[in-house]
Amino acid sequence: MILSHTHRFIYLKTRKTAGTSVEDALMAHLGVSLERNKATVTDTVIVGARGSLARAQGWYNHMPWDDVAARAPDAWRDYFKFCCVRNPWDKVVSYFHHKNRHLKFASLEETVANFRRYMRQDRLYVGRDTEIYFDGDRPVVDHVLRHSHIQADFDAVCARFGFPPMPLPSLKSTSRDQDNRIPYQNYYNKFSKDLVADMFATEIHHYGWDFDTGLSPRLAD
Repeated sequence: MILSHTHRFIYLKTRKTAGTSVEDALMAHLGVSLERNKATVTDTVIVGARGSLARAQGWYNHMPWDDVAARAPDAWRDYFKFCCVRNPWDKVVSYFHHKNRHLKFASLEETVANFRRYMRQDRLYVGRDTEIYFDGDRPVVDHVLRHSHIQADFDAVCARFGFPPMPLPSLKSTSRDQDNRIPYQNYYNKFSKDLVADMFATEIHHYGWDFDTGLSPRLAD
């Protein structure tokens, strides 16, 4: 989460959407750095803490919009707000690999079998983040960056704020074998596909995310 008073924007950091890459690039443009488990708070910028103790800082990385609005109501009302979004079925596969890095070089059969067992856990964590940028059934941000077009969409945001172009760093993307990726659709059976559809129903309904193509008609060029 970044709040820039100088450039009058608020960036909400969603999960498994290239959020850390965008956050780090924005911090570079703003000339600030972050110490783990410690928020950066100055007169010009606030960056939420990362790490296991992040929430205790008050400002933290995956901070939901209503917490930001409560702590900075004037900025929330007046500033440009944006975040990154991703097809939910693709996001869940990415989150699974993030939590199961030992499967990086596993076979197709082993990886898919582990994913389907994972999706049947009683306490299932899949990177849900609806509360970060939705109020009920509507997003509260002014703009979204698409994971599938992240560099182009980030460039457009940079141009808006007068930042020079910058290649996004590739962060937190090493939990899968980059040379042998399995299309996310291949991970799913009917049970797991329907489960994600239910868990992310708000986003899927609003954006029209499609399982087969991975696209959203509301976010097309």
